[in-house]
Amino acid sequence: KTVKGFQEKPALTHFVNAGIYVVSPTALTLLQANTHCDMPQLLERVNHQAGRIRAFPIHEYWLDVGQHDTLVRAHGEWT
Repeated sequence: KTVKGFQEKPALTHFVNAGIYVVSPTALTLLQANTHCDMPQLLERVNHQAGRIRAFPIHEYWLDVGQHDTLVRAHGEWT
């Protein structure tokens, strides 16, 4: 293979799904009683049914507290 170009130490940015969700009562109608549905699934349902999904980008420090060890870490950082 021939190298046609390169970029040394590129700055990469991307969005992640994190934070607090605010959902309309209409979006809640897409949930089924006694059936597991995580937020990505619900957002896909909203998107599929021509609903609007808005984002508010943050640039501040954040920490995923979905695991026990990071929840303990967050507690230590904020207390």
